[in-house]
Amino acid sequence: MSAVTIERDRTISAGHALIRVHGGARARANPGFRLHRQAEWGDATLGPAGWQVAEELLTPARVTIEGEDLVLGVGPEVCSHVESGVYRIVVPAAGVDAVVVWPEIATLHTGRGGAFADPNERTVEPRNDAQPKNSIEPENEAVPEKGTKPEKGAESVAAKDLGIRDRVAWGFLFGLIAFIALTAVAAINAHHTDSSSHGVDLPQESWNRHDLDMLVGCWRSITQLRTRDVGTNVIYDVRQWQLCFDRSGNGRQTVLWTDGASCQGPMKAIFSDDSHLVITDSARCFGPRRPLYLGRFECERISDSEATCTRMNTEGPEQWSRDSGRFMR
Repeated sequence: MSAVTIERDRTISAGHALIRVHGGARARANPGFRLHRQAEWGDATLGPAGWQVAEELLTPARVTIEGEDLVLGVGPEVCSHVESGVYRIVVPAAGVDAVVVWPEIATLHTGRGGAFADPNERTVEPRNDAQPKNSIEPENEAVPEKGTKPEKGAESVAAKDLGIRDRVAWGFLFGLIAFIALTAVAAINAHHTDSSSHGVDLPQESWNRHDLDMLVGCWRSITQLRTRDVGTNVIYDVRQWQLCFDRSGNGRQTVLWTDGASCQGPMKAIFSDDSHLVITDSARCFGPRRPLYLGRFECERISDSEATCTRMNTEGPEQWSRDSGRFMR
């Protein structure tokens, strides 16, 4: 079992998680922790206001002890910044430095009056059985000046004309604002569509011109991958194999096995002359329990969202052995 596991706090509607540090009860007095994401981003450490460069200990919202385990409760101040994926968590007082999988946790959304609500809960509008009020303002009776006889209906007509002009003016102003806003949204959407090649993850035209920009972010295996210990011949199932890249093709792989072992290591992506994406280990994927031999992936685009990547070792007793998997965002 991994030294740390994370799950949604089901005692609260949404936006809260429980970080369980197995055997970490001794750290109750100093439960501060650090959370790190892939090092390709400069702001790789989570701080009180979001991701930042400087390392900083976070303080959990609540701390409980369950047997020998330290359980840290965190709320939106953490969960709103963390997407599901692989992260590194450090709990110094417990002597823990582990790679963990952060699960999918529904975030809180602001509602009426700034309150928070579970996005899965249906909001029912209050029923109003009262008769609707007349939307037209009542006309005020004009009071004639002493000694004058007002023209019949003149004041009420003038007041009505003024109200109509006010409504027309406000209607025009709101219409103009709405038009400007819609025009701006349309321009932003058009720019996004052009820059992302219609929103697909692996645009064919980008692949053909060997554009590494489309790799930016993290990709994960969606097929079952396994590794084998060449010394004992034991087969280990991989829970998650993740590859993350910057715009220059510099990347980092994170492998997490189902028994809690993990490794991380740098990679470099380039395109070959025959338009295969080649991702080569810059150093071994290293972990305290299960490092990997140096290797590389050769990937072929199979759709707008997926690529098939074949992994082969470039060192060790089984060089050039092959195993394939499909990757997507």
